[in-house]
Amino acid sequence: MERIQRYNTGSKHALRAVLDDYFPELNGIFWSMKSKGLWAVLENCPFPEDVKRLGQKELTELIAKSTRRKGSAAKKVAELYHAAKETVGLKQIGIADRYRLKMYLEEVKRSEAQLKDIEEEMKKLLGEVPCAKNILSIPV
Repeated sequence: MERIQRYNTGSKHALRAVLDDYFPELNGIFWSMKSKGLWAVLENCPFPEDVKRLGQKELTELIAKSTRRKGSAAKKVAELYHAAKETVGLKQIGIADRYRLKMYLEEVKRSEAQLKDIEEEMKKLLGEVPCAKNILSIPV
């Protein structure tokens, strides 16, 4: 599990590095790397040119579908669209850059799923241990 956690952390750092190169403003718009709105953007329009091409209406629908705070989607989109226009990130985006970002996204998703599976298996095994309810009641 520790190895997978290290791999997950490394993948997140690599993903953050790519975003810092091409769209550094994303860090200030979305509060967390776990934000569902951010993941919707990263999977559909990860680079500033993609955001501008998609347009505000479609972007609002995309973020509203993926997040619990549907009312704040328009505000996020306004920030995101403005950031895409004014970004200080690198302008030259090639096929390799898109592929690299896609691979990091997949690595993070895969390692997150593995960690979740391991935690579920651990809970199942703990259920077979005497006094497991006491152990499981301890907050993580």
